[in-house]
Amino acid sequence: PYLIPLLRSADVLVRRGAASALRNIRNAAAIKPLAQALYDEDRKVQYYAVIGLAEITSTEGEWAPATNTFLNDPESYLDHWREWAKSQK
Repeated sequence: PYLIPLLRSADVLVRRGAASALRNIRNAAAIKPLAQALYDEDRKVQYYAVIGLAEITSTEGEWAPATNTFLNDPESYLDHWREWAKSQK
């Protein structure tokens, strides 16, 4: 619960740290905040959210890209996880 408000920080480094920490928790409680982080303006925050969701849901293969792969086509991964998150409600 302490990490979630940090995702709304004005400081991008704080948001990156919070997203990375949530990713590393690998717990279902991190799904909702990571899904919200998919909409962050920073690509690294978005990447940590994508990887975190893939790890938590055990779909590391196709939907957990390497950093460069993600950066070459971020929208396909973001779209996938955004749609996935909407389907979970």
